[in-house]
Amino acid sequence: MRVSLGNIRSIQVNIMGEVVLPGTYTLSSFSSLFHALYSAGGVNRIGSLRDIKLIRDGKTISTVDVYEYLIKGESSGNITLREGDLVKVEPYSKRIQITGQVKRPMIYELKANENLSSIIKYAGDFTSNAYRKNINITRRGDTEMQIFTIEADSFDKFDLKDGDVVRVSDILDRYENRVSIEGSVFRPGSYAIGDKIQTVTDLVKYAEGPTEDAFLARTLLYRQNPDLSTTVESINLGMLINNNLPDIKLRRNDRLYVPSQDELRDERNVTLSGEIKRPGLLLLRKKYEH
Repeated sequence: MRVSLGNIRSIQVNIMGEVVLPGTYTLSSFSSLFHALYSAGGVNRIGSLRDIKLIRDGKTISTVDVYEYLIKGESSGNITLREGDLVKVEPYSKRIQITGQVKRPMIYELKANENLSSIIKYAGDFTSNAYRKNINITRRGDTEMQIFTIEADSFDKFDLKDGDVVRVSDILDRYENRVSIEGSVFRPGSYAIGDKIQTVTDLVKYAEGPTEDAFLARTLLYRQNPDLSTTVESINLGMLINNNLPDIKLRRNDRLYVPSQDELRDERNVTLSGEIKRPGLLLLRKKYEH
């Protein structure tokens, strides 16, 4: 016995509610609910992706949440359609915008039982630059705007309302343990205050020490005050390295500058030669601006 399929049977399905092109569609008998939505142009601007009903013989046999398919790959609600089925897309209940330091910032639709933790999950969680201790939420009140600051331990308890805007801020662009060394050292740059770098001598050691032309008698230490102003201290680094002076404990954002001997010269000799009127040795003086 040999059996072959000549033609695929067609079925008629009604697609109603918040879709772009509602109406009655003739589809293949192998079509599923998602195929029906595609044929109707998808949901419109007020259509829900979380509440799509499949009604058969007057009874709701399936309620489809497209988010479950997109995020978890759950497709059990995408069942095969039958003749006379009705696909109905309900209006959305609440949409929330999330911006800032999340991986997928955009507008998301939430169900009634979902909270702030839910939208963070849908947005792909925080980026590495996100400030996670609290989040600000802007809401349209009855007469004025409102703002809420939600602590991290309350993310899964705070219920969002339609139109809320969630803003995830950046961490501060500053360092809690950075010091730097510049000028006449072999490895200038930024270093971390820690177990091995705690004093000025430690910092100079990790910078591979001063270069041969370093002027050690007057090294400058720029130090940030609590009010973010800066003070400058002059250090005899040579005596400090040789243990003739007490070492200086580093603070965060300290900056050590080691000048070169060449920088401190006020006069230099320059030789001019060639096709000029007065060749010879000239004295070059440094120009100071006030």
